[in-house]
Amino acid sequence: MIVLVVVAVVIFLGGGVVGWAVGSNGHKSAPAAPTPSPWPDNADVSVYLCSKTASSAKCNGIDATPDQKRQIESELRRMPQIQWVHFLNRQQVYEQARKLFKNSPSIGELRYEDFPDAFRVKLKDPKQYRAVVAQIQNRPGVDQVVSRFAAPTP
Repeated sequence: MIVLVVVAVVIFLGGGVVGWAVGSNGHKSAPAAPTPSPWPDNADVSVYLCSKTASSAKCNGIDATPDQKRQIESELRRMPQIQWVHFLNRQQVYEQARKLFKNSPSIGELRYEDFPDAFRVKLKDPKQYRAVVAQIQNRPGVDQVVSRFAAPTP
């Protein structure tokens, strides 16, 4: 139960994820307009790092290493599409979640250890989110990349 709540909170914290509309022919149509970010920084992309509680198989229940975090941050900062990058440790992500979901009965069950470290990213041009997601989503140490312009990556 806790993992499901954390996944839902992480997706929401990613910026109010917008799903793809799927037509009757099975093809994806363009996403709807992005929802406003619940975060005060109004970031466009969140990069959630592997953690012991991550449900994705690529993390194997292991936290991203300090070296992986440095490499991910370095790559993000080198990308020409990015305006700024901000690191949040799991305690900061947890505190933001507690503020945003203070009226949710499930938030009381969560501990800061249940949340991943994350990078919050602001794009120079939000239309470039696909390039950023594609470049960073398969890096070692990355669990999930969430854009407020598209559904989360697996």
